[in-house]
Amino acid sequence: MSGDTRVRIKIKWQNQDWFFVRMEDDKRPLIAPYEEINKALLMSREAAVARCQLLRTAGWRASVVTPSGVVLFEDSTAPPAAQTPAVERVPHHAGDVLIVPGADRFWYIRFPGSPFESIRGENPDECYRKLMEHPRSAEMMPLAEKFIPPPERIVTPAEVQEALRRERIGNRRVRPGDQG
Repeated sequence: MSGDTRVRIKIKWQNQDWFFVRMEDDKRPLIAPYEEINKALLMSREAAVARCQLLRTAGWRASVVTPSGVVLFEDSTAPPAAQTPAVERVPHHAGDVLIVPGADRFWYIRFPGSPFESIRGENPDECYRKLMEHPRSAEMMPLAEKFIPPPERIVTPAEVQEALRRERIGNRRVRPGDQG
């Protein structure tokens, strides 16, 4: 392989480019200004990606760059997406099968009152796929917890009247004294 495969970590801070030198004892990065690039640590790509992930997770705007300034591994160094708390995740359904968020980060299809254990997945789609690919899926489908659709919302007379008014005159503003 020709060329230098070592890279640096560039940090954007206070609208300026800085380079990572090392971690201080208080777990803050020691950085060097762009003009003092020779102080910046040259490291393997693997080490740079791992360090960059840690810096990004801590809130630093860090990137892995080649000596010529090309940004590498932007997707790989992104901090892990914050998990949505279970209280904010709403149940899903596929057909009439209910897929619920667990207290952990997983989703579940439950089979209450049956000998089948819950099916767990990273997301609702994975849960349903696992159910469909299960060798006993035909037996499991009728036993899965069912989705009960919420009652249909009933439109009030005032909403119907407002919709008819908008249909007649469009979205233009009505001034006092205008005929509507």
